[in-house]
Amino acid sequence: MPARQRSLSPTLSQTTDTLSNTTTASTTAASSTTSLSSAFTANLTESASSPSDQGTPTQIRRRVIVSPAKKNLKTPSSPKISTAARMFSSRKYSPLPTSSNAPARKRAGGGLAGWRRWALLGTIVLVLLGLGYSYGSPSSYASDTVWDDENTYTPALDEEISDSDVVDYSSPPFRPIGSDIAEPNAHDDDDEESSLHILPIDSGNPHNPTSDEAKGAAEADADFTDVSDEEEDDKDSKSGLPTSFEEDPDATSTTACTTPFSEDKPIVQYALTIDAGSTGSRIHVYKFNNCGPSPQLEYETFKMLNPGLSAFARDPTAAAASLDPLLEEAYRVVPESLRKCTPVEVKATAGLRLLGVQESVAILDEVRNRLETNWEFSVGGEKSVEIMDGKDEGVYAWITANYLLNKIGEGATSDDTLAVMDLGGASTQIVFEPKFPADSSQALVEGEHKYQLTFGGKDFTLYQHSYLGYGLMRARRSVHNLVAFTWSFGRGEVEWETLSESVEVPNPCLSRGTSRRVELDPPGRAAVNVTMHGATGGFEACNRVVELVMAKDAICEVKPCSFNGVYQPSLLDTFPRGQLLALSYFTDRIKPLLSSSDHSLLPISELTQIAKDVCAGPSTWSKRWADNPTALAELEDRPEYCLDLTFMNALLGLGYELGPEREMMVEKKLKGVELGWALGAGLALVEKAELTCTA
Repeated sequence: MPARQRSLSPTLSQTTDTLSNTTTASTTAASSTTSLSSAFTANLTESASSPSDQGTPTQIRRRVIVSPAKKNLKTPSSPKISTAARMFSSRKYSPLPTSSNAPARKRAGGGLAGWRRWALLGTIVLVLLGLGYSYGSPSSYASDTVWDDENTYTPALDEEISDSDVVDYSSPPFRPIGSDIAEPNAHDDDDEESSLHILPIDSGNPHNPTSDEAKGAAEADADFTDVSDEEEDDKDSKSGLPTSFEEDPDATSTTACTTPFSEDKPIVQYALTIDAGSTGSRIHVYKFNNCGPSPQLEYETFKMLNPGLSAFARDPTAAAASLDPLLEEAYRVVPESLRKCTPVEVKATAGLRLLGVQESVAILDEVRNRLETNWEFSVGGEKSVEIMDGKDEGVYAWITANYLLNKIGEGATSDDTLAVMDLGGASTQIVFEPKFPADSSQALVEGEHKYQLTFGGKDFTLYQHSYLGYGLMRARRSVHNLVAFTWSFGRGEVEWETLSESVEVPNPCLSRGTSRRVELDPPGRAAVNVTMHGATGGFEACNRVVELVMAKDAICEVKPCSFNGVYQPSLLDTFPRGQLLALSYFTDRIKPLLSSSDHSLLPISELTQIAKDVCAGPSTWSKRWADNPTALAELEDRPEYCLDLTFMNALLGLGYELGPEREMMVEKKLKGVELGWALGAGLALVEKAELTCTA
């Protein structure tokens, strides 16, 4: 008998006895009622005690409560029957699902036979045991390491460093030594505790393209002013101006006019700008005529050499002497009669910025001394030989591009300017003219990023910033150090000083199937060389590493920010359709991979696809660039091409938040002039020059 039936039987029996005694003692009950009560009692007792009865307790309840009600028994014992009914229908005994008022429901497990449940459970246990054996079997591991798709290690970048780790990882490997790149904000000064250093901004979403600010700024021209070298050469040929030193019939004069616009200016003026970059030095020799109110460029002579001044950190004399071949080229171009009134400037950029103060000052002093004693050119004040301020570098590049496209200066054809993104070896710059509608509460926040410029009689308010440590060469270093860091962390304790070229480290940012020797020098560690080879992760895996280096989630004190916590007006809001120009390493890496038929405007989505194909390795190269031997030769023996393009893609998309549909101009020259900051610096040099040539 089920447990519930056993618990209910005594109660049912007592109830039956009570009903039977009450019926027998009653003197007013009719004989028919006595017979019915006896029959009811016998039936109830049999149902509660007979083992052959298959009824449930619910069936018993129905016989006790419902049957008398159907007979409408009106006897003196009725109050007793209603008491039993109240007992079984009280809230203590809630109606069961199989009662007459509820639909039938099977008991849990009732739909599956017992032997089937045991069979299913046994099958699951066998499967789990089989999986455990396959993962734990020693045969699943190779005795000799073979770099293939099955066992190539890809760094796990989402692992956390254990507090018990004895190796000091307190300084992130991608922060340059002695710089504030990715350095946590320190607020140790007691006077600063109450200051949040956050300026109020509009509560609306600064990146909302439907905002009034975005709509107001969207009035800029959508199409880029495409100027090809052929078109400019045609213009120059029609104007009668020479396009190079070799074509110049008289280097001491000009065919544009016979007298200068201003009497205090010579009719022809030369200017020398030496760009002492982190990877090499370049000289730009510019010839201007003063036939108009502002200098007009006739042509440029360009020469470059490697390495840069920073390669001679411990030998300032050798650093200065490394510029001699460039100055010899200037001697060839500048007429002897004009050399003493030809100003020269040496502008060192991020390469020397990253050296110590003592080393950089010693190099620059030696450069100045050599220029003044060995060469006839005019060396001006202190700023003639200096480490150029990052903001000047970007603004000069902006001047160069907009000047050559006739957007600024005499004869400007448009009120809309273009943005310039210059990627150097140690730093990257961005300069643009943000436009805020007159009725907007937003404006360019005051700070060092704000640059007031007057050029060609017109005022410009520019945003500029130089991201030190985010040039291409520094990005390579940061990525390699970060990859090695995660690799060593995944292998447990690694004796850093014992690493050598015989140690192979998988790197997803090297093209698949390639390898190269890499120097690792994270902060706080001695520099070591290892061999890195292209892992199987490809573009996606490399992009995850690069995104960490970008420090997109750094604290943004003044919003909106681009990356690394740097304030920058949103290009989406203040420059939504403006024209973009990518310079320096952008052009050096991208231009050779474009076919001659490709337009100079490159969508960022196309750059992403190029990066994916380059990271895929030589097998993909031979398919995509089968008819472009120049591209194949460019990719050959350059495993880090994958890293370079992935970093550029992340800088534009993640860093500057440019959409995949935005287009940028990828050119090295306009009007035969090398694009970059040098011409802008040369223009400024000529305008402020007050020199008189003497024999």
